[in-house]
Amino acid sequence: MIGYCPHCNARYATSEHSGDFVHKCSSQILTLDQEDVPMVGNITNPDGVAVTRAPAMVNFAGVENKLQGGRAGIEGERLQDVTVRGNRASTHQTRQHFQHIEPKKPVASLNP
Repeated sequence: MIGYCPHCNARYATSEHSGDFVHKCSSQILTLDQEDVPMVGNITNPDGVAVTRAPAMVNFAGVENKLQGGRAGIEGERLQDVTVRGNRASTHQTRQHFQHIEPKKPVASLNP
């Protein structure tokens, strides 16, 4: 049975009675293939480095403003590093997106 991932629109193939499975999104579009996760507690980065963040510090992790004190900062402009999905890079971790897919059961044919 051939179907399409509802998240990244990539084609997948599976047998008719295999049941549900987890699809690794690989559409070559970073916005769809990855997701942002808030960094709270103990996290292991994809490169294997362990990072520990206390939940209380997450509230203040995105407070830095590179334009603070200048005219742009006084007028309210904020400059922060963001991910491709628009979340703050200082408070969010980017990881691979995995989509849970439950293939629909095939419709029985009317012809014998």
